[in-house]
Amino acid sequence: MAAVLLLVFLNVSLSVLIVLLNKQIYTNNGILGVSLTCLHFVVMTVCVLVCQQIGVFHRKSLPVMDILPLSLGYCAFVVFTNISLQTNTIRTHMLFRMTTIPTVIALEVFWSRRKFSSNVLLTLVSNL
Repeated sequence: MAAVLLLVFLNVSLSVLIVLLNKQIYTNNGILGVSLTCLHFVVMTVCVLVCQQIGVFHRKSLPVMDILPLSLGYCAFVVFTNISLQTNTIRTHMLFRMTTIPTVIALEVFWSRRKFSSNVLLTLVSNL
């Protein structure tokens, strides 16, 4: 239990730290959101490749057309998140980020008619 709490704390802390650092980069260095987004994707690719090499997970092949909508959605999420951070205050940006998961779940329920368990829906309470 202590390990889980530590990992949750580290996840939240590092996420907030990254947001603060990105906002500093936008404010003080004049770097555009597109440049920082490209840097994020490069760093993420390197981290994924390292994790694959050390055995954290194994690569699986999927048809490109099956994962294309997910990939485009993720790319759009990162781009719009960085644009939001570039143009809004940190408080507004964090509010938008906190509403992402409930919004995605609501879209899946209404658009795809997907059903979620009570336990999954109860986790949304922490976002309120």
